[in-house]
Amino acid sequence: MTPGTVNFAPEMMFLHIELGGAWLYFAFVEAVVLRLTDDERSWRFLCAGMLLSDLAWCHSAAQAVGGWRICCDTSIWSVEYHFMFWTSAPIAVMRLLIVFGIGFNQR
Repeated sequence: MTPGTVNFAPEMMFLHIELGGAWLYFAFVEAVVLRLTDDERSWRFLCAGMLLSDLAWCHSAAQAVGGWRICCDTSIWSVEYHFMFWTSAPIAVMRLLIVFGIGFNQR
């Protein structure tokens, strides 16, 4: 996929709204719900669910650029691909660490 060459189809607008709604839900859970509890188990389960979505998003991003072989060749990445990776990968790594309990205080 070449940036700037994708046509927007108005009949697909509902998919953009659905995706935006899912991301708003994640933002709410991360900004509000997880701040209201210090229960490690709740954090792990909520982050595990979000991590599943992160994995699906990563797969869709790889499909968008032509598959995993092309996606993994960072020498051909555009500025947009770098931005997409560096704004999403650290969050996914953080969720992975939470799911595995790395960084929690041991009681």
